[in-house]
Amino acid sequence: MTKHANDSGGSFSSTILRPGYFYPSTQYPADGQNLRPAWQRGIDSCMGDILRHFAGISVEDMGRFAIEAVRGTWERLYPSQIVFKNGEMKQALDLLHRGD
Repeated sequence: MTKHANDSGGSFSSTILRPGYFYPSTQYPADGQNLRPAWQRGIDSCMGDILRHFAGISVEDMGRFAIEAVRGTWERLYPSQIVFKNGEMKQALDLLHRGD
């Protein structure tokens, strides 16, 4: 994808979302059954709060980040960065929302 963006002559750019751990929406908890097998849901129930706090990103935040990527927000704010991991996505969203 990055190669095609670079070869497009500036017509489009690429942003890569690389979530390490994400968790289902609190609004739609039944989605968890579609996101993970039973053994991973078991780990989520035991360690979910710790994972969410230190390493996780919500499905809603991933969606917000993706929308801003389509709008070109991250290309403007982080022109030399293409790949964004969980912490970087959360930090970028926090920065964006502080500016509102």
